[in-house]
Amino acid sequence: MIQADWGGEFRNKDLQTELRQRGIQLKETVRRHSETNAVAERANHTILTSSRTALFFLGSHYIAADMPKGYWDKASLWAAYTKNRLPHEALPKGMTPVELLIPGTHAECLRTTSGFG
Repeated sequence: MIQADWGGEFRNKDLQTELRQRGIQLKETVRRHSETNAVAERANHTILTSSRTALFFLGSHYIAADMPKGYWDKASLWAAYTKNRLPHEALPKGMTPVELLIPGTHAECLRTTSGFG
């Protein structure tokens, strides 16, 4: 099941057809009430905090005012990539989200991933 707000990202006939074919249920939460989607909100908060931290440490090597704003998207992608390759308490012991979504994938790929920056 995918739980989403009313942002419109999932209001697409092609995507809805694909989800139905794969047996994935789409549940939309109450409009303008982020607390009904607390898990996703927490995940977004974690990714943004990680992005901010990565940019802070990268910025410590440069003058902060000279940091291009384009780094935010790269920092967010890096944070999400890393988060999905770390074990999560809601999954079986030692399992990562990427291993759950892509069977046969191992977290070993995180060892070859470089830090941000």
